[in-house]
Amino acid sequence: MTIITQKYQLSNKMSALYVKMYSGDKMHNLFEILKAIGKLILANIFLYFVFAIIFLMTNNTYISYLISYIIATVILIIMNYKSLKIDLHNIKKDYKNILLNVILFTVLFTILVNISNFILYNLSGSIADKELANEQLVLESPLLMFITVGIIAPIFEEISLRYPYHNININKYIKLLMMTICFVILHLTTMDNIYDYLYIISYILLNLEFGYSYFKSNNLIGSILIHILNNSIIIISLLLK
Repeated sequence: MTIITQKYQLSNKMSALYVKMYSGDKMHNLFEILKAIGKLILANIFLYFVFAIIFLMTNNTYISYLISYIIATVILIIMNYKSLKIDLHNIKKDYKNILLNVILFTVLFTILVNISNFILYNLSGSIADKELANEQLVLESPLLMFITVGIIAPIFEEISLRYPYHNININKYIKLLMMTICFVILHLTTMDNIYDYLYIISYILLNLEFGYSYFKSNNLIGSILIHILNNSIIIISLLLK
């Protein structure tokens, strides 16, 4: 009886310890998730704060976008230098697969996004105001917008959106869902009418493209390259219209 009792007590202690550790992990993950969201919000607040200051000084939207994105992105690169250095080192080991993923994901999701936009345009009979505004910006200052939106903005968005979730111990598909929600919300801030909200589908597809690539390769450089390539294709297609 004594041995049985001891085993029973040990089992209870182990169960209690497991519950305590599990609850601790859940609280830790929740804290890390809130911290990741906070980092993303702060990064974007800083970006728009710098934009406002530069715009007051120059009264030029394009230069303000460019300078604010450069400053915010450089700061993020410095803050995440160690992680980026590791990813750059790892990409040399598996560059063929990563480049193959970049090409495949870009081609596949470019087709899907264009199909989505075509269907939405025919259903709504209108292009979203945000899309029209973006086209106008690109056509008025193609070089500055190509540098800003085509190259620098993808680096800023990928670092600020992906890295904060890197060490959170939760299912990768839950991470992807959370990243998608954050990505869509960030792009919803400039939407002006109900038709703009229909284009949420396009943003969901885009983030699935960037996010899934990141998890598949476990390397941010791949998702940055896909994001840059995707934005560059959109800008070039607008200029060739």
